[in-house]
Amino acid sequence: MGMSGGVDSSVAALLLLRQGYEVTGITMMTRPDGAAGPCAGTPSRDGGEPASSRAARICSDLGIPHVAIDLSTEFEKRVLAPLREGYAAGMTPNPCVLCNRWVKFEALLSAAEAMGRSFDAFSTGHYARLGRVDGRIQLLKAGDRGKDQSYFLAMLTQQQLGMIMLPLGDLSKDEVRRIAVENGWSALASDPESQDFAGGGLPEVLGAGCLRPGPIISSDGSILGRHRGTAFYTIGQRKGLGIGGRHEPLYVMDVDAVKNTVTLGTRPDLLSSSLVARHMNWIAIEAPSGTFRAEAKIRSRHVPAAASVTVADGGDSVEVAFDEPQSAITPGQLLVLHDGDFLLGAGWIAKPGSPA
Repeated sequence: MGMSGGVDSSVAALLLLRQGYEVTGITMMTRPDGAAGPCAGTPSRDGGEPASSRAARICSDLGIPHVAIDLSTEFEKRVLAPLREGYAAGMTPNPCVLCNRWVKFEALLSAAEAMGRSFDAFSTGHYARLGRVDGRIQLLKAGDRGKDQSYFLAMLTQQQLGMIMLPLGDLSKDEVRRIAVENGWSALASDPESQDFAGGGLPEVLGAGCLRPGPIISSDGSILGRHRGTAFYTIGQRKGLGIGGRHEPLYVMDVDAVKNTVTLGTRPDLLSSSLVARHMNWIAIEAPSGTFRAEAKIRSRHVPAAASVTVADGGDSVEVAFDEPQSAITPGQLLVLHDGDFLLGAGWIAKPGSPA
């Protein structure tokens, strides 16, 4: 059981024990100083007790073994280095997707096996569901649509999906918190959600030298103000721009890390009717060909939109044409294709199409 020290993984471990499984808690250490946490590498959840110590204490409460494994080298190679490269290219990367694919569901399990830890399945506290159709493992949305985390698992391989268990898939967050309180974990149940790299963590991750101030400009090149570093800005952003006194709201419509500029425009400037995504990972189906219909999700909180999907490069890339223009299509984010609850496949957004 992947234990982060939070309420979700703790309740998931409890549920597995109640179902009769033999459970070992395992925590990945993602920083050279030995700190543990979610994909962001947050050292603690409550400002005091480190996540690894908290996970060990919860495992002790449950009467199960706990193991902490140093994965700081793998985390640097597979998550932080691509993160820096993405921001340097003016993209907005998704570190949690990278962490799940390469660290949590690969390097962590390999390291556990190397330590002589044998197991039949790997479980986490993610809110998503699994199924099997025609011999393929299916990844489905969670029962709690407001908490669904299938988006962050969409780059897992068939082999990885085939050996995981997701005990929280049919539960709501409120139900998970209730189970925690009933088990004497009231403080754990009231914890806020874990955070990612946003905000104050970027200078530490990227290095101050990567965050060079520069001009904020309009689409015609006029200088509107100054930015703190392109990595602090993403397409569609409205708040925190430091630009006031305008007749209509302005949004980030382009981030150019090479020129070190952030370009603003109005809301219509954000609309695009298509995108290209690459390095596709097909889940529900073998790599298809031709054109098919699907619902396309362009960020974790985006409502999937109806679209026609045309496959290219032997299934490695797709061009998505939306029925209705979508706002703030962002390079570096993950495209996930849906057929109802089923995730058909996913890939990295390379570029939006021409403005709608």
